[in-house]
Amino acid sequence: MQTFKTKGIVLNTIKYGETSIISHIYTELFGIQHYIVKGIRSSSKRKTSQISYFQPASILDLEVYHNELKELQFLKEFSWNTMFRSIHFDVKRNAIALYCAELLNNLVSEPEADIDFFEELIDLFVYLDQEEKDSKIANMPIHFTIKILEHIGIKFNGVYENENLFVLDFVEGGFTDTIPHHSHFLAYEKAAYITELSDNFHWNNVAINSNTRREILDHLQKFIEIHVSNFKKLKSYIILQTIFS
Repeated sequence: MQTFKTKGIVLNTIKYGETSIISHIYTELFGIQHYIVKGIRSSSKRKTSQISYFQPASILDLEVYHNELKELQFLKEFSWNTMFRSIHFDVKRNAIALYCAELLNNLVSEPEADIDFFEELIDLFVYLDQEEKDSKIANMPIHFTIKILEHIGIKFNGVYENENLFVLDFVEGGFTDTIPHHSHFLAYEKAAYITELSDNFHWNNVAINSNTRREILDHLQKFIEIHVSNFKKLKSYIILQTIFS
């Protein structure tokens, strides 16, 4: 059977049988794929050490078998594409990486390639790993959430305007000039942050206090629950809230 070489971002890994795993990986060539890795949980030291490759957010070079008619694929070879120096060891960065990987795993389910989006994700994870200042990565969960929603076709209607569109209504999914009768909205400066944090080049320079950042992210979680059917609440979001509280 023909094999293909592709890069991949590990999103989630579960045990399979006595010694194997199934790893959910977002690949450059095939989009979301589920790979069986046989024998990696066996008792040999070499195999056991390879489990670290399949931590969430790991970026790997893969050689894979691919059959479009099957839901489960097989890995032939795997190796590091990018060796992280902080994501798997720093508590805050690991919490952000886990959140981003779980969100991606929940929202992007189709096995369709999007090379531009894939490279954008790679850049974000590498930035998270290499940026030395915590203040420069604090907005990443919000920016990442907005980018994934845009990728699956969910985008806020309009942009913030001081006098006309100064309220972001998460139920209606857009900016408006009217305060709604429910609690799922942001207004004025807080609404403006959404537009600023959507920007691919300046999101990391937007100064927001931690309370406002949590409020925005809470509203985004509610927005997803309202507009994405069968969305599962993220376990990693609870961890993220705890660490950044």
